[in-house]
Amino acid sequence: MARQQHLFTVVVAGLLLATAPAAVARAQDFTVAGYLSWWSAADRPDLINHLAANQLTHIIYAFGAIDDDGEAALADPCSEVGECDGEPSSLGSPDFGIPETGTFQRLYALKQAHPHLKILVAFGGWTGSAPFSSLAATADGRARFAQSIMDVFFRPYPGLFDGVDIDWEYPVAGGLQDGTPADRENLSLLLASIRDAMDGFTNGSTLELTVAVAASPGMIASTYPDDLAAHVDRINVMTYDYHAGATVTNFNAPLAPIADDPEPAANITASMAAWQEAGVAASKLAVGIPFYGRAFSQVSGSGDGLLLPGDPDGTEAWSGEGIPYRDLVAARPLDKGFEAFWNEQAEVPYLYNAADGVWISYDNARSVAAKTEFARRQGHAGVILWELGSDDGALLDAVGKALNGTH
Repeated sequence: MARQQHLFTVVVAGLLLATAPAAVARAQDFTVAGYLSWWSAADRPDLINHLAANQLTHIIYAFGAIDDDGEAALADPCSEVGECDGEPSSLGSPDFGIPETGTFQRLYALKQAHPHLKILVAFGGWTGSAPFSSLAATADGRARFAQSIMDVFFRPYPGLFDGVDIDWEYPVAGGLQDGTPADRENLSLLLASIRDAMDGFTNGSTLELTVAVAASPGMIASTYPDDLAAHVDRINVMTYDYHAGATVTNFNAPLAPIADDPEPAANITASMAAWQEAGVAASKLAVGIPFYGRAFSQVSGSGDGLLLPGDPDGTEAWSGEGIPYRDLVAARPLDKGFEAFWNEQAEVPYLYNAADGVWISYDNARSVAAKTEFARRQGHAGVILWELGSDDGALLDAVGKALNGTH
């Protein structure tokens, strides 16, 4: 019971701290890049206005769409720029001085209020990566896609976007769609084409290019790490979802392996080391931090529920597909039969309801701070956060406090 009360106090403190003014999160050359999904921005129009942008160096807008011709497109023109029901936008070439109108307007207003902030547009993701293998297979396809990004996102909205992030899940290995062996080289060629298009568009000024990559050490072989590093400003390692779909309870984003871990390489420390062993400098790599948890159901046993058989789909109330941190806190799991635990080796919290057979791995302010400190201590480029709409303010605040040494 004492353990439960301890976590409740931490969570409440996190909620209270999220409302307090936060110091600017800055370490020399340390990136704090938060992904912001278009659907979070569309569902919660006030989200952008309330982001603690002084805690961020970058926002990565996720995702731009890829149409049937392999060219970039807006994901949701209505919420983004006011093109609704087939009608042209009343904004014309947007007047970014009107933050109330559309996601792009709000993002531009946020930049105006925080001049240090850079905004990148991302393409791909788990559900949006299917077109990559085909469009990247030819020089013409790569060039057309790269140019279409400039035509759809950069030229109509001057001053809004500062770069591009490519999140191909996954070359060669595939995701929702099978990959091909040629993807390995074609990812590098695609990045080179995008860099060329950006350089031509800006006529000498600098736009950033980043790439999101798998955390699994075994999937590094599906890329040419040296080429990636040569083409991009940062490589964003998606150090989460380590046990998505597993049938034994284990952590979503452990910092280090645990005792008797059946997968001792499935953790952040091992992933970052593997990318460095593949030839990428630590200063080119950013560490991924999830702002969500994952649940297992049908877990049976006493104790803390760790490393027990379970159903990775979770339940209707506690999803195995992802529980935003803000929703997990709002659900008050400790009032619903869960007991709270902390693993000292993995440096992550978890919850277990033995009566209902539900086990949840997630991240809180303490674990987010530990991961941020790890990234800085190891000399990494920074951290990436998936995603800002899942936070209640406490987790981003924890990143800033870790960087400022005030957590």
